[in-house]
Amino acid sequence: MRFRGSIHVQPGVVVPEPIQHDLSASLKFMFETKIDGSLILNAYDDLKRRIRWRWLLSDQIDNEYDPDYEVIDKDKEIKLPPMASRHIENGLASGQEYITQVVNSIPEQKQKQLSHKIVDVKRAREFLVTNNLIVTNTDKNLGVAVFQRDWIINQTLTILEDVDTYTALSPREAVHHLNYIARHIEELQANHLHDEKQLSTFLSHCIPSKRDTWEDWAKFVPEMYAIPKIHKNPWKGRPICPGYSLPQNPASKVLSKMVRPFIDQVPWIIQGSKDFVRKLNDVKIPVGEKAWIISADVVAFYPSIPNEGALSALDWIITNILVPSDLEQGIVNSLDQINLRTDFYRNLFKIALMEPVMTFLDKMFTQHKGIPMGTAGSPDVANAYGYYHERMWMSRVEQDESILFYGRYLDDIHSIVTAPTAEEAKAKVSFINLGDVQLLWEEPSSTVNFLDLTVTIDENGISHKPFTKNMSHRERIPWSSAHPKDVKKGTFASEISRLATLCSHKETYLHQCKEAVNLYIGRGYPPAIVNSWLKEQVEKRWEDRLAERKPGKYDGSTLFTLKTFFNDAWKYVNVHELETKIKTEWVAGLPPSSSILGKRKVGFTPDMSAKKRKTTKDALHRSTAQLQALGYKVDEVKTTWSWFDHSKFLISRKRNKQLWDVTRTWNRQIYSNYLLETNKFSPTDPLYVTSIDEDHVLD
Repeated sequence: MRFRGSIHVQPGVVVPEPIQHDLSASLKFMFETKIDGSLILNAYDDLKRRIRWRWLLSDQIDNEYDPDYEVIDKDKEIKLPPMASRHIENGLASGQEYITQVVNSIPEQKQKQLSHKIVDVKRAREFLVTNNLIVTNTDKNLGVAVFQRDWIINQTLTILEDVDTYTALSPREAVHHLNYIARHIEELQANHLHDEKQLSTFLSHCIPSKRDTWEDWAKFVPEMYAIPKIHKNPWKGRPICPGYSLPQNPASKVLSKMVRPFIDQVPWIIQGSKDFVRKLNDVKIPVGEKAWIISADVVAFYPSIPNEGALSALDWIITNILVPSDLEQGIVNSLDQINLRTDFYRNLFKIALMEPVMTFLDKMFTQHKGIPMGTAGSPDVANAYGYYHERMWMSRVEQDESILFYGRYLDDIHSIVTAPTAEEAKAKVSFINLGDVQLLWEEPSSTVNFLDLTVTIDENGISHKPFTKNMSHRERIPWSSAHPKDVKKGTFASEISRLATLCSHKETYLHQCKEAVNLYIGRGYPPAIVNSWLKEQVEKRWEDRLAERKPGKYDGSTLFTLKTFFNDAWKYVNVHELETKIKTEWVAGLPPSSSILGKRKVGFTPDMSAKKRKTTKDALHRSTAQLQALGYKVDEVKTTWSWFDHSKFLISRKRNKQLWDVTRTWNRQIYSNYLLETNKFSPTDPLYVTSIDEDHVLD
């Protein structure tokens, strides 16, 4: 096993070298599990249950169903559906026979060195917990870091003591505010979602059924924490708040789904590195002119956006984009409907931007300044706010031939300007602003680091290559991690694809590929395997480096997914063979082709040609009366055909326990020890309310 020799350690903290070696495996290191055939059996049982429910409800599922708004209640008892029609059950039985054969044929597992022996978890835990040391990732993803518990607590409290951004709450005040959000969601449901049951359920699924006390709300309120910004001197903390369970987060997700399609179409908003490189390729520097790169960073973008300003930006999108689109699609047809739809959008977006409640140790806070931290739609709100102000002066950019490029990726701005001097270049972009937020401009230069690229302008034009942040340990999944080999290969292929995108010259790309191979070998990958992966990927990734992502061959809407976890047992399952066995029986449930097509007999088989499929499908759709005369249920025939011709079976694997999960448990124990030492209680502790001042006790 080969790892790096060190991790990031807070100045003044000493971590023994063997423990650094263990943690340098990276927090994505996954622990090995024994081959478990029961995972296959359980996944197939679950798939059969879902297929039977889908068959039962096939005539009730309409175009208004949206998988993005599906709510899964993990605490609800799983209800079993009735058996499906005979041909559907025959298909499931054929699949069951295949699955059983596979499980019975799995060989006994040979004794292997378990990953918990490769990484000495017990030794690391004892040292870190005993010495009150927290281990986590760093800001900018520079690698694993270890730091003192008291330091991170002080950093987090310092952040929360900023009264311009955060307000401390009592339990009574927290419950009052959370119920205020809940009431607005209920009003939105009552006024606008009578006929949209799925969306209504989705918007309210982060509200407890009983909400009178803090205990009712506790599990929906995230715990805020800080991660170290080690690129700062001295180290500082960056606030993190995982807001996925906040009561306003479903509204924030809906906001994102509605606003992002428009944001993605704005030509100067950069979607990522590949989009940025594509845009740079269109920039041509006039011969004989001096070009400058001028970049800027928005200072504390999310906390600096005023709530009123964000709502104004969103209101512009409502009026000019969303409602006109609804009119075009026929969703609204009258002035009253337009007003009602506008009111729905405004109230939905207002909920999404409501102040979030969070906890830290024994305290509760609300963030009253800026857009909510950690909610799903915050990046889209930030982009909408930026666009709202950019549109006011963008015509000046488009009309000024000396401004060759303007682009923004969230809070990072990149512009290219022609001018004789740096001062004149700065003057040409001095009108650029994003409303009330502050822009921190860099001096004009010929070389700038932007996103994960280094962009350079010289006599040959614009070039770019990958940029690696200072202090980055460039962590990769080690070979000794229990991730399946296909996942490791896919990770490497993605890296080569990324390098191809970031390099403007092939010689630079090939050099970067060699570095990547050495990086993976340094993480324990066998040289022969990594070099074979590179040989397979290197040319095709370069040729396709800027290609638009093409849709896959499968464009259907029905996916039958075996939901499971990473395990070597799955390498014995051929999902395509499983699909063929099931669909062969399903096809047998369709009417004989001769009864529909007369003398033109077309056999139904899973591998039949596309032309034959179309001929037979068209005949089926034209023959409703004949189907009824033959005793077939038309809806069942159409559903069966749809599943045969327009579905795909997949295996979806989730990760198993990683070093990240283990270290989170250690960190929780260290924070719990702090509360015990200081005679305090966490807001999630049942003793919390009874431990506070009597004035704060809830009704």
